[in-house]
Amino acid sequence: MGFVWDRTLVFGKKLNSASVVQLFFMKSLAKLDTYSRREIAGNSASTFINGFNSLNNSSTVSGSKPQSQTYVHTGVINSQQSKKKSRSETFKARQKTKRHLALLADEIYESDLSEKLLRCHSRLAFLTCGRHIHQVIPNYVCEFRLCPDCARRKSRKRVNDYLPVMTAFVKQNRVTPVHLVLTQTHKKETRKQSVKRLKSAFNNLIRRDFWKEHFKGGTWSLEFTKGKDGLHHTHLHIIGFRNRFFDIGLLRAEWLSVTGDSFNLRLDPITELSKGLLEVFKYVSKPLDTDRFMADDLKDFLELRNTHLFGSFGEFRSFKSNYVATDDDKVSLPDYSRYGNLVEGCVCPSDNCSRPLLEKRASGKGFVNYLKRVEDSAPG
Repeated sequence: MGFVWDRTLVFGKKLNSASVVQLFFMKSLAKLDTYSRREIAGNSASTFINGFNSLNNSSTVSGSKPQSQTYVHTGVINSQQSKKKSRSETFKARQKTKRHLALLADEIYESDLSEKLLRCHSRLAFLTCGRHIHQVIPNYVCEFRLCPDCARRKSRKRVNDYLPVMTAFVKQNRVTPVHLVLTQTHKKETRKQSVKRLKSAFNNLIRRDFWKEHFKGGTWSLEFTKGKDGLHHTHLHIIGFRNRFFDIGLLRAEWLSVTGDSFNLRLDPITELSKGLLEVFKYVSKPLDTDRFMADDLKDFLELRNTHLFGSFGEFRSFKSNYVATDDDKVSLPDYSRYGNLVEGCVCPSDNCSRPLLEKRASGKGFVNYLKRVEDSAPG
């Protein structure tokens, strides 16, 4: 009589045949990971982790090409970087995006939203010495999740709020911050259903003994894209605080067990916390690429009005709620936070500039033109 294995006894629920094969593949990888870790023990542990990232480059849909992004220690960079836009070009692009969203809002009879988008950053006050521009203050902000201007403000505020807390948490608990990306297979479902499925799987994952043994909480944020099959591709970006080294194959196996059909993930160490935060929080502030948005896409997204797209969990969550800053917790905030308290008449804080700052006001279009003149007059 041959041996019969009941797969329902492994995870407490029935898995399909493909998932069972994937699970054994993951278990085999875990054993290989253990051997590899011993071979390269020491300061090259990050190389070990990155070595297995190549296994994750394929999409959740079979037959698709590897992703074009490569995750590195200090964040995420595109393997083929495009030319960096000037400040005026970036501001102009954000205005164009808002006009596009406003038109779509009108199509689905969301006139209030359309009006808010068009008013947002329509007039601005700023300080300038004629060569540099500082402290741009809009007359009105819409606070809509997909507004690129409000997204930028929200992302920076979150970095300023979380960076000191995370730095203190890392120092006090001696943990390693990592950037973890969890994905799931594509299904024919609404965006809201896709988000609910992914968040449910993640909540099950962080309740598992494996997770509790190796992580001390962190933050998560959602990002939405669409696959080449036209189906929703929702994924979680997580800054997790790892307190023990583990084999990444085991984490894949755990993720497969809670989803039932997906083991794709990415894991990279973060050596510079501020850059890691900026990278992850940009998905919080702008979870969607709106340039190709249609009216139905906006309508679908508006169903998530009462859905949290960002959150914290585990020991870090309770640490943040009780955190009181001390002198030892002082950190260097990103460059954009340095000049937050300037007034008219102050000396321009830019390098090699001692001109006084003057306050100016302009419309959105006027501000773009002024930016362009400042850029054209810049040396070099």
